[in-house]
Amino acid sequence: MGAVAALVVAGIAVPSAFVAGRARDAAQNEVTKAKNSLEATQKQATKAESKYQAAETRSQAANLKYRQAQGKEKAARQQYQQAKQQVQLAQVQLAQVNQQRGVATQRAEAAQTLATIAQRQYKDAQRKAEQISQQSKTAEANFRTTNTRTQKTVKDLGEVLSGFYQTNFDDKFLEFLSGVINKNSQNSFALVSRGSIFSESKKDYSAAEKDFRHAVEIDPQDYYAWGNLGNVLRTQNKLKEAVSAYQNAIKFIPDNQEDSPGSSSTADVQRNQIVTSLSKPERLISGNNTVNYQQIVFQSFQSQVTKKAIFNNLGNVLYAIGKLDEAVAAYRKAIELDPKNTDAYSGLGYALSAQKKLDEAVAAYRKAIELDPKNTDAYSGLGYALSAQNKLDEAVAVYRKAIELDPKYVYAYNGLGYALSAQNKLDEAVAAYRKAIELDPKNTYVYTNLGYALSAQNKLDEAVAAYRKAIELDPKNTDAYTNLGYALSAQNKLDEAVAVYRKAIELDPRYVGFYINLGDALRNQNKLDEAVAAYRKVLSLPNQFGTPTSAHAYAYTNLGNTLRAQNKLDEAVAAYRKAIELDPKYTDAYNGLGKALNNQNKLQEEIALHPDLRDKISAETWNNICWLGSIDGEAALVLFACDEAVTRDSKYRDARGLARALTGDRQGAIEDFQAFVRWLDQNKPEHAAAQKAQRQSWLDGLRAGKQPAAIFTKEVLEQLRKQ
Repeated sequence: MGAVAALVVAGIAVPSAFVAGRARDAAQNEVTKAKNSLEATQKQATKAESKYQAAETRSQAANLKYRQAQGKEKAARQQYQQAKQQVQLAQVQLAQVNQQRGVATQRAEAAQTLATIAQRQYKDAQRKAEQISQQSKTAEANFRTTNTRTQKTVKDLGEVLSGFYQTNFDDKFLEFLSGVINKNSQNSFALVSRGSIFSESKKDYSAAEKDFRHAVEIDPQDYYAWGNLGNVLRTQNKLKEAVSAYQNAIKFIPDNQEDSPGSSSTADVQRNQIVTSLSKPERLISGNNTVNYQQIVFQSFQSQVTKKAIFNNLGNVLYAIGKLDEAVAAYRKAIELDPKNTDAYSGLGYALSAQKKLDEAVAAYRKAIELDPKNTDAYSGLGYALSAQNKLDEAVAVYRKAIELDPKYVYAYNGLGYALSAQNKLDEAVAAYRKAIELDPKNTYVYTNLGYALSAQNKLDEAVAAYRKAIELDPKNTDAYTNLGYALSAQNKLDEAVAVYRKAIELDPRYVGFYINLGDALRNQNKLDEAVAAYRKVLSLPNQFGTPTSAHAYAYTNLGNTLRAQNKLDEAVAAYRKAIELDPKYTDAYNGLGKALNNQNKLQEEIALHPDLRDKISAETWNNICWLGSIDGEAALVLFACDEAVTRDSKYRDARGLARALTGDRQGAIEDFQAFVRWLDQNKPEHAAAQKAQRQSWLDGLRAGKQPAAIFTKEVLEQLRKQ
């Protein structure tokens, strides 16, 4: 049972690379979106600054006109004063004429005429001054209005850039794009634009996929549409289709790629048509103010598709579907295109870790961290690789650094828990897992690992509860099912364990570990025929490699154990030999073979033919053969096995003492029992009182000359069998 647990649990307890890949993918999506949004915002801020400068220029021009108007008003007032002075002068002259009645009448009439003209000029000047004053007031009002509109435009633009994906704007733009598509269903640029909104804002990936697929049907060389199609397929877990989409994007993306999408003049024309349409005032309105979004809309709603980004995303998908060599190649290409691509280095580390190329993986993670010392994803991957190298102190330090950078980073706490578990610091491991659960109460994988740590503490009830919670959160969590089955088996709740393993098989009928655990549970229930069927099912599936051996070598060994229990010794021997053929270093297979051959009384013969078999069988197995053979009345046949056990470890002299006593070697038995009693005193003084008393009674009987049959009765031998 112990060997089974070691095989299965060791493979499962390690945080799933697949899961890390989902985490990394989720974290990658959010980082990409944030970067794209920041780049778009920076571009729009630059445009807003340009608009503000233009408005400032217009404001200055209006202010100049205002000052010019003020100058004209001043000149008019001066003309008015001059006219007024002329009138006064004329009046004085008229008074002089009146006083000098002797002046000629013609001169008086001329003076009167001059006064009338001057008065008319005065009124004209006054009216003109009033007009200029009104123009000045209008200019001032226009200046203030222009300045207010400029500030309002900048404010509206800021609101658009800070909340660009708000529903009201999305809906307006979607409505506009849908109108374009309804008028011309072959407008691939409009389809890509609408697909981008469906994907990035509405999270309607199915609708986005439909638009992107339509776009590539129209223009099969539109690498932008292919790249975005790959993204939405990856989000929907349609990974093989995503690979094909990314490969097409790479195929058609030009070497002199620009940031704008499309690969043909048609796409450029369509883009310009849409941008021109968006410049019309009635197209998009923010509040009560018309805003000309033009390229703002285009750039903000569509993230750039670059070669380095596509290769990086391709690597992520290939890693997720297990095509590790291709994933590594994709990441390396992304790095070649951008040697500072920290995400590509991080992804490369994960792929290399999955290939067990741990030194290379560590180097990749460290490069990612060098480029971005705050890359928590790289720290998490580095911690896992170091744990796999059994550099647990370093792994713990790395995970703690990740937590220092991001105290809410769930995966760092999960990885820290694993590293601490491997150090047998189970209390600290449990605390780390519980912190991860506090941050993410719906993380099924953390509950699974918590259950494993609790099982290691022999807190089986709590472990079972943790596994059941993991299954509640994700009814398809096969890791939780198999570990739950193991915990239930440890509680001797074998019926429940069998039911759990069968559920796991229902979820994943091709995973060999479930059949192995099912077979072990059935064997422990003594349902041997069903156990044989489970082990044979393992052998019908592709082999998998783990610890302590491969799935097929393990299944052949336990199949041999089951067949031996059914007394089908020839079949058992054949199964053991097959296991040894698959793994010549697997000790359990040699031990089983030795027992089966001994049951056939062929072990010594086999050793004579194959002397190296002697050293392949463990001391414990030699001792078991000696012990059980003696109890079964075959002490003389197994005495050689007793010698083999003692040669390897002197603590096994107890079994040889029994065999010697039963074969009449009284003195040899006394020596062995005495040696065993001394070993008990030295190694198990607190727990060996009963054993020591029993052996002492045997020694007393042998020394008194009692016959072995009188000392080792059938009842005594049956009790020894249970020991």
